[in-house]
Amino acid sequence: MASSCAFAGPARRAASIQLAGSSPRASFPFIATPIPGARRCRPHSYSCNPFPTLLRGNCFRHPGFPPDAMDMPESEPGEMRKSLAIRYAPGGIHSRLKQAHQPRAPKPTFPRSISTTESDVLLSEVLNTVRGDSGRHSAIVGNDWLQGRTLFGGLQVALIVRALRASAPAEVPLRVIQATFIAPVPAGEVQIQTRLLRVGKSVMHCEGRIVAGDQTLCLVMAIFGRGRDSSLHLAQTLPVDPDASTAREIPYVEGITPAFTKHYRMRWIAGGTPFTGATEAKTRVLVRNRQPQPLDECHLLGYADVIPSPALSMLRRPSPASSLTWTLELFRHKDDDDPSADWCMDAEVTQAADGYLAQTAALYAPDGTLAALSRQCVVAFG
Repeated sequence: MASSCAFAGPARRAASIQLAGSSPRASFPFIATPIPGARRCRPHSYSCNPFPTLLRGNCFRHPGFPPDAMDMPESEPGEMRKSLAIRYAPGGIHSRLKQAHQPRAPKPTFPRSISTTESDVLLSEVLNTVRGDSGRHSAIVGNDWLQGRTLFGGLQVALIVRALRASAPAEVPLRVIQATFIAPVPAGEVQIQTRLLRVGKSVMHCEGRIVAGDQTLCLVMAIFGRGRDSSLHLAQTLPVDPDASTAREIPYVEGITPAFTKHYRMRWIAGGTPFTGATEAKTRVLVRNRQPQPLDECHLLGYADVIPSPALSMLRRPSPASSLTWTLELFRHKDDDDPSADWCMDAEVTQAADGYLAQTAALYAPDGTLAALSRQCVVAFG
């Protein structure tokens, strides 16, 4: 609770207290008046309170009352004293106020040496913390994977997909994900619920969600599908080979760029970097993990979501943006790609109005073949 106190005069002292969750102007005055027969007590641990007994450095306590009772002179009527004793009993308003001032419990400790403050934990290591069965799973994620006040969206989806793999056989490739980002997911212990919706001859429909109590924070529909015989075969490749010699990299800067970007290397080949006043919302960016590690489908989810929206390059000052929905179709189902090779992400915002952006992107593998197609609805605040 934020508070401020002002004292004036030896006999009457006025102060105000700002309630938690209220506006800065929402305060009420109270008066602290010395009471005959009362003695000055030691400073209380609370910084400010509407009751005289809790004023720091200027509180009064009657010798016959418990330490946290309101001070009253000996001549006060018995019924009044009884009423106050009930009011300040455990569970009363004073008791609840005192509980609100108690220091917060320490954050829980997590296993596997990954904490909410540890940095540079590889994506592979985070994914390996996923544990559980029977549709209930948990994972441990540190602050180094935050994007503002929520976990990086690509990681949220990757955690759910990894949990869904408990039901989906490894030999059945992930074909499509549809994600909705509903509320911020904090770092720490992440709770995941999964459900198998339908299993067909070739296709499995699954649902996964990150939850906090009864609230859903992220919802994902995932489709796993076996290959089938077909005479149709179309393969899109990268239109122009990227020239990495002129690429511009945005380095990770503590407190400036999002925390999760410390795990990725991003180099702009075409289009403007964020907040440079570019003339079009279109970018081409080379992406890869800063620390090479074996790649799987979950790493591709991170690559496909890591770059900032191209629309941010048209702005001239920093402004937040957030994904609402994300649909990703995956065409690359290999686990032997070079971990140190660059992948190319072509992205474009095709429509923007009323703060909502329609964004399309294509992720190309190091050999130039199309690995994934992405479609997002993004909210921009600038």
